[in-house]
Amino acid sequence: MVLHVRSGAPARSESAEAAEDVFLASGLRCHLRRATVPALGTVVFIHGGLDGGASFTRAARRLAEFDVITYDRRGYRGSRGVPVEPGLAIQVQDLATVLEAARLQGVTGPQVAVGHSHGGLIALGAAATGVAFDAAAAWEPPFPWLRVDPFSHHREMSLDPATEAESFFRRMVGDTAWERLGAEQRNERLADGEALLADLQVLRGEQPFDPSDISMPVVLGLGSRTEARHAESVLALHATIPGSHVVEFDDVGHGAHLSSPDRFAELARRSIGGI
Repeated sequence: MVLHVRSGAPARSESAEAAEDVFLASGLRCHLRRATVPALGTVVFIHGGLDGGASFTRAARRLAEFDVITYDRRGYRGSRGVPVEPGLAIQVQDLATVLEAARLQGVTGPQVAVGHSHGGLIALGAAATGVAFDAAAAWEPPFPWLRVDPFSHHREMSLDPATEAESFFRRMVGDTAWERLGAEQRNERLADGEALLADLQVLRGEQPFDPSDISMPVVLGLGSRTEARHAESVLALHATIPGSHVVEFDDVGHGAHLSSPDRFAELARRSIGGI
């Protein structure tokens, strides 16, 4: 089922002040924002390439009824001390570690993994391989292996992490945005280059899991302003994952967690609502 959500839908405002904690899970920097009302469950956000857990801050504030965990994936931001390793399996293992650490923090109710872009690929990989949680949501996860021409958009990739990080930022955010960054902000992005390379190499390798193995509830998010390759991947995954649902938001692009935090928070709600 594909559900279209038009702009202008009622938005939920940011929540009141919530108790917040920072903790480590096998060296991964995690942030916990506790529900300001009796919690209905726990949302664990997973970021994409050249990003960090803090990018979900505004979406997390709109989920007052949930405990919300964000974390920096290995090699990114606050988790740069954790060595970067190739392959998706290590990222799936890290998510399992974060989910278990969240339980030790006393979070409440069902756990839902919600990933943006490459983070969505990780959430689906965890769901397919038996990691213990209750539902998954993925916003425009890259899955070239199901597309008609899987690798047509791939260009030659630099093996220099800093070069690839700058190139990726310029492609995804724009040349003007890069030029506006201060020296410290640029250096932060460049420092994420090694982890970014590992992400991109996953998408150039063999298919890491079979989506048809997923048995838990899955919601796939799609924006009407996204690129055709993202839409093709989402619809192909929807056709492959048993019982999955697609939620399409009008006037939203790939970076929905930043540009439309209300919509992104709604994606998390819909995933828990499917349990």
